[in-house]
Amino acid sequence: MALVEHKVFGDSPILVVAPHEGVSMVEVDGHRVRVGEPGTAYLARLAAKHIGGACLISRVPRMEADFARDPALLGKGASFRIAVSGKRVVLEGHKNKSYSGLLNKFHETIERLDPRFILDFHRMSNRDVDVRLGFGADRRYIGGTERALEFKRQLLEKLAARGVSLEVLVSRVRLTGESEFILNTHHRGRKAALVEFAERGFRDGVDPRYEEVARCLVELALEWIA
Repeated sequence: MALVEHKVFGDSPILVVAPHEGVSMVEVDGHRVRVGEPGTAYLARLAAKHIGGACLISRVPRMEADFARDPALLGKGASFRIAVSGKRVVLEGHKNKSYSGLLNKFHETIERLDPRFILDFHRMSNRDVDVRLGFGADRRYIGGTERALEFKRQLLEKLAARGVSLEVLVSRVRLTGESEFILNTHHRGRKAALVEFAERGFRDGVDPRYEEVARCLVELALEWIA
């Protein structure tokens, strides 16, 4: 299986990325911990195919090279937090410079595709919400706070029409996607959103409700650029 998967299903200018599909095992306080976000690739592919858009997926473990980080920092290390036994633990990845060419090509592919809306899929450990949306500082990736809240409202409306009820949050201060290099770099002239799905929806495969979220998101993205 390719370390980077790029598929185009049609001419819809929507791109769905999953930069953390790759998994590695690390030792943390005597525990073997899985680091990665498996299942996000499945959702990205499903969403892109549904709308006739494109998907771009990295299976390189972020402990080696984090495809949501600046390629110029590869080899220098980058810290991130994960939850281990109910505690937040800081790890450092993005160290393996042998992935430099692949990482640069990943970002070049985004520019070559020239999407009008980028959706960036991740997993999160938050237990209080099912889906969290990030639109950057001041919600600039979507055009401001009012538009961010309207996007959320329309998403919930689409989900309700499918009989799906989930708790959806628009991030306020932290975890808005502002530090997400993919969005921060490539959103210019485009719309974009960080989409984080709660871990509990991946315990037994992928929660079918998440599949509906993915479909609704790309439908909504297409409507918002019409």
